[in-house]
Amino acid sequence: MGFEVLQELLRRQHEVSFFSKRTYVFPAGLVGDPNFAYHDCPQPRVDSTIARLRGGTPRWLGMKIGNAIYMRRIIREMTRHHRAHAYDVELFLGQWAYGRVARLPVVSWVQGAPGSDSRSVRRHRVAIRALCGWGEYAKLRAYSGFRGSLVGRPPFRHTDVSICGSGMSRDILVRCYGIPQPAVTVLPYPLDLARFHPVTAFRSDAAAELLWVGRIVPRKRLDLFLEAGAHLIRAGRNVQLTVIGDFPFAGGYRDLIQRFAFPNRLTYVPRLCRDDVRARMQHASVLVAPSEEEDFGSSIAEALACGTPVVVGPSNGTADYIGAGGEQFGDYSAESVAQAIDRILTRIADDGGGVRAAAREAAVAHFTVGRVVDSLEGILRSATLAGEVG
Repeated sequence: MGFEVLQELLRRQHEVSFFSKRTYVFPAGLVGDPNFAYHDCPQPRVDSTIARLRGGTPRWLGMKIGNAIYMRRIIREMTRHHRAHAYDVELFLGQWAYGRVARLPVVSWVQGAPGSDSRSVRRHRVAIRALCGWGEYAKLRAYSGFRGSLVGRPPFRHTDVSICGSGMSRDILVRCYGIPQPAVTVLPYPLDLARFHPVTAFRSDAAAELLWVGRIVPRKRLDLFLEAGAHLIRAGRNVQLTVIGDFPFAGGYRDLIQRFAFPNRLTYVPRLCRDDVRARMQHASVLVAPSEEEDFGSSIAEALACGTPVVVGPSNGTADYIGAGGEQFGDYSAESVAQAIDRILTRIADDGGGVRAAAREAAVAHFTVGRVVDSLEGILRSATLAGEVG
């Protein structure tokens, strides 16, 4: 997301100063543009010290301390360059602002409301204990408590305007975190629509492929995807399930795949390169994303751009953008998910070309880089004017 946004801002003759360390983010494709300045903020001694730490807790603490040092270094460098260059606005991409330059407005384009995974640990405690055991659950519960505490929350105080990907996330930020509604703006993430595009050839006699893509964590509800698939198979639907994703935590959820009632109808792929994932999306019948509290599902947007219809849940913010290119189920039950999949498969059987065209049209309407940056320019301009007035 960030690269496409910055590339478009530069194309429109905006000046961009980018602060990071080369070992973390280095946008090589932008370096050399006359309006782009990359400011490398390395901390080799700190990073090498952290790399030598062994054991979970010491390494975790080392990374937290190292990250705090890094953030202070970034803000210090931004302040120093601002004195010479006089910036108009700070824009944090993909994260909450962790500091600010005095008297500059700050915009944070974030990946949704914080704590979605930690809240799901409490919601799914019974399933986590059954699949992962009490030991793993205790670790996740401790993490959940930390993220829900004042210490574990992002430093909201540094941000004047927050941008999130959906109305669902905006509502959580306002309701749960007390951020004033006028200070939260909804803007979908842009997508390279030339890279994610439909293909033409589809076999109507082949089994319908139901595709899952993403991290396998409790709130993503792999259990519902598999249970809904089994329900459809028992009902006589000719479907094949494909799961692409790894287990960043709650590794016991692997048992859901191993216990699937129809193993010959399920393909599990731990990881694929981005181009291979795109190819799987282009040829799938439906992408199913039964996630809870999803700010903006990038896999959903990519599937739509590939002309692949989607099925999403009631707390999936990306539902704001699917139009006629998908179906939304009403509640988090296997029956409801199966019904939504059945509806989209029926629509595909009746007018597959029309459904796939509607999916692509939804992506073009909402995720075109130029349209998104049009809105971003307005947000940045308003924040700058408000800062001048303040």
